[in-house]
Amino acid sequence: MPHTIAIIVEPEFMRLHVGVRNYLFALHALLGRRQRVDWVTFVRGAGGERQWFHLQPQPGPAGDAEETVIAGTPASVLPLVSGAHRRGADAHVDCWRTAIGTDLAAAAYDEIIISNPWLVDFESRLPAPRVLGVVYDLVPNQYVFSMPPGQKPLSFAAQHRRGFVHYRDHCDAILAISPRVADDYAAAFPAATRRVIPLPPLLPAAYASVPAAANDRGRRVVLAGPFDRRKGSDVIPAILNAAGAAIETVSIYGGVRCSSSDLREFFRALQVRHVEWYPHASAATVQRLFLEAKALLFPSYDEGLGLPILEAQYCGCRVLTRDKRPMCDLVGPGAGFVAADDLVSGAMLAGMVEEPFDHVGLQRWAHGSFGERQVLAALSGALPSVADPGQTVTGGGGPGR
Repeated sequence: MPHTIAIIVEPEFMRLHVGVRNYLFALHALLGRRQRVDWVTFVRGAGGERQWFHLQPQPGPAGDAEETVIAGTPASVLPLVSGAHRRGADAHVDCWRTAIGTDLAAAAYDEIIISNPWLVDFESRLPAPRVLGVVYDLVPNQYVFSMPPGQKPLSFAAQHRRGFVHYRDHCDAILAISPRVADDYAAAFPAATRRVIPLPPLLPAAYASVPAAANDRGRRVVLAGPFDRRKGSDVIPAILNAAGAAIETVSIYGGVRCSSSDLREFFRALQVRHVEWYPHASAATVQRLFLEAKALLFPSYDEGLGLPILEAQYCGCRVLTRDKRPMCDLVGPGAGFVAADDLVSGAMLAGMVEEPFDHVGLQRWAHGSFGERQVLAALSGALPSVADPGQTVTGGGGPGR
């Protein structure tokens, strides 16, 4: 009998949590090379019973949202931004379902991976010899203590905690997407410390093959999902403005996780010459932006992994980020850390844009530092099938491959 793994996801996971979805597709692709890996979900019936289903996502991890771009001076873009982030957001995504029934044990999975803590609404252990849970970050729970009244994410934090407790009580291993997340989870749930496995960075499946980087680049700076207070939206305009005429184009990708007034204020504050925004960017577009850019500005305050840092360096793009884990654990040659003074940070960014740099060498370093081999080695402690010595392990891809 072939070895089988179930990844438990939300019924609408193809429409939710882009970063989580991309991570899960990468994990699915990695594990699926040697064993069968199924997407599995559940819904509650009218009587409260749980109905289990196999899922077949269509058309794939990128969905089929329309890719649009809004470009021009900040002043010319401003009137267009209010509804722009909604374009393509309701694109149709099929997720075909096949019934398993009310008893998941009938599917006889060897291993079950619970894809996130907030979907957990079951009290007992799921039926498999090995059950694992994935932790992305503990930020909502930490913000309950640090944020002022009225801004505390109480509901989302409670959902996280319910899943975290289930992991502690019922999972054989807890997969943390970075060492920082592993430390945070172990500190919050010390009884599970020995079962927490920090995973090396896992890049999206699209990065298995990336075009070769070039050193000849325009004076472009990329922003990754900046419309979020947690991502540093409060300091980004000031840093860009301080870099001044050094920057020709600011390229933005990602949706909006702030108020409409904050979004408009972001563009009002910008004084750069040209801006382009892709509210729904494909993986190919993101790679193109990083391959053409001199630097990624990513002053995020809190991350579980910091995926844009990895993606940028995989394309030879330098990074200016915050000197805080996990971001500082990921940076390579030519990276910098934002300062308390936005003018100083802007001067650093201007230097990154104007000075010659070995982008080819940075890409080579990234491909040698992050890849599937490292992730599989870490997973071997939790998944017996991965530990099989006969398994063929590939690297993380390479320039032009």
